[in-house]
Amino acid sequence: MSYYSDKTDSLKDIFGATDVRVTEDDINVDGRRYPVIDDVIILLEPAQYPASIRAKLGADDGEIAVEAPFAEDIQYTFGEEWKTFSSMLPEHEQEFRQYFDLLDLDAFTDSRVCDLGCGMGRWSHFLKQRCRELVLVDFSEAIFIARKNLRDSPNALFFMGDITRLPFRDSFADLAFCL
Repeated sequence: MSYYSDKTDSLKDIFGATDVRVTEDDINVDGRRYPVIDDVIILLEPAQYPASIRAKLGADDGEIAVEAPFAEDIQYTFGEEWKTFSSMLPEHEQEFRQYFDLLDLDAFTDSRVCDLGCGMGRWSHFLKQRCRELVLVDFSEAIFIARKNLRDSPNALFFMGDITRLPFRDSFADLAFCL
């Protein structure tokens, strides 16, 4: 059973789709297929896949040309950074309070919150019980660290994607942040 089997209504709403089909290995959104690896939905074009994703999916760099500028070096270094520094630390909670001090976090109980460029998911970790649903997006392999760090959060959805080219509907989240 797929992690997303009970999340089709949320996926329909996020994508603005009429039809979402979930299997163990992918989701199909109005006829467009997105692979799923370790509960992470891959939104990147095959030419943007990191080497490990390319290997898992058997993708060829030449399948689709990248239409927009893409910083492969940054994708790699961000992924490596969060693989190295993957643990939640006590100081993260204080940092969270400082970043989010202007928000009434209790107001998000029934909201969908989106963490764009989530890295290892440290800010979402502190939001997970304060909102209805979390959408985490990162274009690096850090998204897999975020998935591990939020493994006990059934309200979280994980996407590997370019935040400048997300296939989501307008206003899909009640709050979106990028730190």
